[in-house]
Amino acid sequence: SDRDVRQRAAVSLAALGDPRGIEPARKLLHDQDPRVRGGAVWALGRVGGRWAVDQAIVALRDTDTDVQWRATDALGEIGDPRGVEPLIAALKDSDAIVRSNAAEALGVLGDKRAVEPLIALVADPDAGVRVWSLVALGKLGDARAAGPLQQSLKDPDQRVRRAARKALRKLRSAPQAGPR
Repeated sequence: SDRDVRQRAAVSLAALGDPRGIEPARKLLHDQDPRVRGGAVWALGRVGGRWAVDQAIVALRDTDTDVQWRATDALGEIGDPRGVEPLIAALKDSDAIVRSNAAEALGVLGDKRAVEPLIALVADPDAGVRVWSLVALGKLGDARAAGPLQQSLKDPDQRVRRAARKALRKLRSAPQAGPR
């Protein structure tokens, strides 16, 4: 359809960093179709900048989970510390994919404020969420995670145990520093 063509064009231009795509992509953030909104959030995450961070934070509260998880990806991609607190809040979302993606993005951002909230996710009912919380904790390299990582070696899910082993290896090789 015509809307699909406009969406792809705006998203492509924005994703390439072409300023001509930013304004059309911005308009698509308010489209009725969640796939269109999600594509716009994804593209703006590739563009980056203060405005894109603000829009991704707003998109975290979208009613559609696809838009929410694209917003978590965008915040991780942009790498702005203003995304940390909204991502920490997203760790409590009812959707496991949103929680997983928020954990992954927090690992990428590397902000120590995420350590305690990520430790809480080590006991999440969803194995995928547990895996991504462990991956993020491994990247953060904070000694506070040692006990929960050790405990995760006994998890019934093999993927969780594997992620815990990798995270512990990273933790042991990380220089211990104060909070960032």
